[in-house]
Amino acid sequence: MQEPGPPEFDCGGYANGTSGSPLLANAGPSTGLGTVIGVIGGYEQGGYTDNVSYAAKFGARTAALYKTAISES
Repeated sequence: MQEPGPPEFDCGGYANGTSGSPLLANAGPSTGLGTVIGVIGGYEQGGYTDNVSYAAKFGARTAALYKTAISES
């Protein structure tokens, strides 16, 4: 069980410069399409090691902001 804090995931091969990339859930193996649930980076400058990364997870406030943005475009 993960302790409280930002989402943490094992991910060998992520190098510096991936911060700000989307964190996807339920990505399809053939299409790569999924649901954006957050952005990679931030906490501990992305992770303690190259094999662990963190993300800022989106919540209801982010969803509301997104809906406002697309309705006004």
